[in-house]
Amino acid sequence: MDFDFDFDFDFDGDGGGLGWVLPAVIFGRLMSNANERQKAPAGPAPAPQTVTVIRCAHCQKTFDPAFTFCPHCGQSTARHECRYCGRENASNARACIGCGAPVTAPR
Repeated sequence: MDFDFDFDFDFDGDGGGLGWVLPAVIFGRLMSNANERQKAPAGPAPAPQTVTVIRCAHCQKTFDPAFTFCPHCGQSTARHECRYCGRENASNARACIGCGAPVTAPR
């Protein structure tokens, strides 16, 4: 198979004013590809993360539940909640203020 292409180019300098066509086409394709890449999502949107905090029973300020002591007032973060009704009680309570059940050691 023999291909014979006979193009009639004008190489004397003016080129018929078409010297800008190829760079313009290449630039246009590059820009359209860049726009498509920007529009396409990179994957599923990340789920919003929930931040868990607890409130100090003594000073009422919030902090990370992993802390052993409140970073604001220095009190112990041991929870004194009733094992029957779940109500928070004072650290020195002997009976639950919600249901009257005896309060056991903190969990």
